[in-house]
Amino acid sequence: MSHKKAQKTQKVLYLIGLLLLAVAFRAYGVWSHPAVPVSDAEDYHQLATRVVEGRGYVNAAGMPTAWRPPAYPIFLAGVYKIAGVNVSRATMVQVILGGLTVLMLTAVGTMILGWPRALIAGAIAAVYPAFVWLPRLLLSENLSLFLMLVSLGTIILYLRTSRMAWIIVFGVICALNTLVRGGNLFLPIVVACGLLIIWWRNRGAATEGRPYKNESPSRFGRVAPLLAMSVAFVVTLLPWTIRNYRVFHHVVPVATQDGLTLYGSYWPPVRNSRLIWGTLPGDEDPAIRAAAQTGDEVSASTYLNQLTRQRLRENPGFFFA
Repeated sequence: MSHKKAQKTQKVLYLIGLLLLAVAFRAYGVWSHPAVPVSDAEDYHQLATRVVEGRGYVNAAGMPTAWRPPAYPIFLAGVYKIAGVNVSRATMVQVILGGLTVLMLTAVGTMILGWPRALIAGAIAAVYPAFVWLPRLLLSENLSLFLMLVSLGTIILYLRTSRMAWIIVFGVICALNTLVRGGNLFLPIVVACGLLIIWWRNRGAATEGRPYKNESPSRFGRVAPLLAMSVAFVVTLLPWTIRNYRVFHHVVPVATQDGLTLYGSYWPPVRNSRLIWGTLPGDEDPAIRAAAQTGDEVSASTYLNQLTRQRLRENPGFFFA
């Protein structure tokens, strides 16, 4: 066996070891400390269950909803369709997904830092407590972390090869991840800004140690990849947005949580005279009760958005205070 083949075999064995290590730790967490779905996890579970039962993407009242982005509940519904509506089986699928996430992190790390450091990063991720315990819970972070790393891998491959296919795949994966967690919308925006800065600073210069393919690229040549990424992103997002427009008669690209999220970011619930940051307020807040009386969830979101902006205009120094 040649030296290169031996090295390749060794890397494969290390990756298999990482996968087994990650899966073993996560499986132990699932088996030893099973978690009953509550709060967000319960909501995801119920949404997925209703989809499997053929009722569609509806809330507890049986009404169509866009309160939560759809991709993770649909992912759960796929698991339930195959394995039955069983939380334990779903968490075991997430154990495998967690192991694949560790491998994806190692792959991305190899692209950026090289194999030795990436292997160390992968070993840390395999046993890192927060990652180990995550598959126990039916939370969208399980799927979002994996898709985030896949999208980072594709944009790195684009930067190395300048192949349009990779940036199109990046746009598709980013859209899917936005349908898992709405906040992931910012990743393609940040990447687009980064690409513009790179092209502006390195016109005719080397990229990743290679000469730029076009020493003086045209304006269209610089913009075309961003257009391709944007089209791929929008086309992937469009079916869900169209569905929401048909249901609510308003444009809802991802979810209707934005009003409550914005409001709760400034006015979280108060318990024992203390603000509980990171927790969304409930019916104890008069504004939340008023929003609930406005009609559907789109109207409630709009009400909270407008109320938040009004309060901030009246007290512009509130955030800094």
